Amino acid sequence: VKLIRNDSLGDYSWDASETSINYGSGINQWGPSGEYLGADLMQELNGDYLNYNLISNPMWYGYQSGYTETGYKNDYGKNTEFDKTKALSASAQNLIGDAVWYTGAYNDTSVGDVDITAQQMYINERSSNPNSTNNGKYCTSGTYCNDTITRTYTWTGKVALINMSDYVYATSGGTTLNRSNCLTTSVNTINYWESNDCSQNSWINYGSWQWSLSPNANAFVAGNVGLVSDDGDVGNAGSSGNFYAVRPAVYLLSSSQITEGNGSESKPFKFE
Repeated sequence: VKLIRNDSLGDYSWDASETSINYGSGINQWGPSGEYLGADLMQELNGDYLNYNLISNPMWYGYQSGYTETGYKNDYGKNTEFDKTKALSASAQNLIGDAVWYTGAYNDTSVGDVDITAQQMYINERSSNPNSTNNGKYCTSGTYCNDTITRTYTWTGKVALINMSDYVYATSGGTTLNRSNCLTTSVNTINYWESNDCSQNSWINYGSWQWSLSPNANAFVAGNVGLVSDDGDVGNAGSSGNFYAVRPAVYLLSSSQITEGNGSESKPFKFE
């Protein structure tokens, strides 16, 4: 069972980079790869969020060139320290475990893939073809595309974020476009973007800009990540220099047992 936190931990960057790396737009690689330790948000969610006794752990480490353990202040400024009062409790941590998370890229119109439906998003996230447009580093040159980090298609760990496909599949639809219509309508078309039936009836819609786990395949930028806007649109932004809501996602252990509730809003499930 995959869960997403109901509230946000606050507004943070997904990653941070020197201005010389992808022109300061960040690196859209979630997990470790070669010399890269992984996105700063990944490190923080699997650090302070799990270990609330961690002392003086700076929020951002990021790309190793030019960084110190006191953090790196780029042109956008340094992210603030994580609020340890929102850390996951010890009892809750006993209910979650390592899982395989899929980190293939969400395509956008800049790579010529206009018809992105929920199913295509799901497939792209799980595909591992480096020559396909599901690669977070689809671009090949330019100041916004000069990092040397190989993108991976999975990451194994405890805490991450929702995939873009999670958000799209979470809709119940409405009267004009029902759920079936929403799932077969491209999210890059005006029919989906402006349809309250699809976007406003996704239970993951938070009413505020929020990050996803999915990198964005862009023909010009290697730092963009998929996100959901405040009015439910599907979009993307540079992982560095943009501060959006962070709603951690986890997987329950298969040994977890429901002890109370029926899954409704008034009587939610409780596990142990």
